[in-house]
Amino acid sequence: HTKNIPIVICFDNNYVHSGGALLSSIIKYSDAQYNYDILILEDRISDKNKKLLHNMVSGLSNFDLRFFDINTFAEIKKVHTRAHFSPATYARLFIPALFEQQEKVIFIDADTVVRHDLADLLDISLGNHLVAAVKDIVMECFVHTDTPSDAVTGSRPARRYLTEYLGLSTAEGYFQAGLMVFNLS
Repeated sequence: HTKNIPIVICFDNNYVHSGGALLSSIIKYSDAQYNYDILILEDRISDKNKKLLHNMVSGLSNFDLRFFDINTFAEIKKVHTRAHFSPATYARLFIPALFEQQEKVIFIDADTVVRHDLADLLDISLGNHLVAAVKDIVMECFVHTDTPSDAVTGSRPARRYLTEYLGLSTAEGYFQAGLMVFNLS
């Protein structure tokens, strides 16, 4: 295979069905000239579910599926979890440490389905930018309508939540972290 496509997906046992749907869509839109190196940063996925996911790529010579237990990172035990922010949510932050030899790595949330070959994302020129991502249109709506943040973060209007609580220099810097291309070079 002429090109390696590193893809990272993070999920726990609760998102195995979603992760399987994502994996199925990646397979469907893959190109045989590429090798898809898929690493699942996992949080307690059962052996039975790992086997089911492995079975999806068995017989496909251009797919490698590996699992990495995020609980091996001592830092993961200290993350603030609430609502849908599980330890697996934070695992994407370890991608640079796991892929030092790669120039770029694609991260995609398990509750996503693709409709094109993910390999195309690696052709995007990132210059000196650390990640490629898109603006979060839901947050843009929250800023526009002054929607308050939750009580835990002070019930601030969205713009103030982004600048005061999260420390962004401008509210427009908030992006959707469900699909990113990490520029590791």
